[in-house]
Amino acid sequence: MAALSDAAAVLFEHLPATYGTDRDDVDPVVARWLEALAFELGRAGALLEALRSTTIPTSADDTVGSLRRWEDAVGIPRAPDDVSIGQRRATLGATACIEGNLHYGAIEMSAGARINGKLVKL
Repeated sequence: MAALSDAAAVLFEHLPATYGTDRDDVDPVVARWLEALAFELGRAGALLEALRSTTIPTSADDTVGSLRRWEDAVGIPRAPDDVSIGQRRATLGATACIEGNLHYGAIEMSAGARINGKLVKL
């Protein structure tokens, strides 16, 4: 029988009792399956965290392609490889345009960005 990692043990807790009740004494086939699933869930979680942390243009980079998606979304030509991430973010910020009212606590804008609506301080 096999012992489980902490991540696999969390998954084990959700299995029916027919797979066992002792997390330190799990059938080896079930343990391998749980370890593989826990590993893949960990990878998916890391990817989601990378996506979440780069969803706004000022933190976007090309780790998961978010800066390219922002450039495509606002119609900026794709930058050559020799252009830095900082230069690409500045270009992206300068093309920003908000349609509608903006409710804000603090605001920072790049030169060239536009707000077509009212600024409403929170």
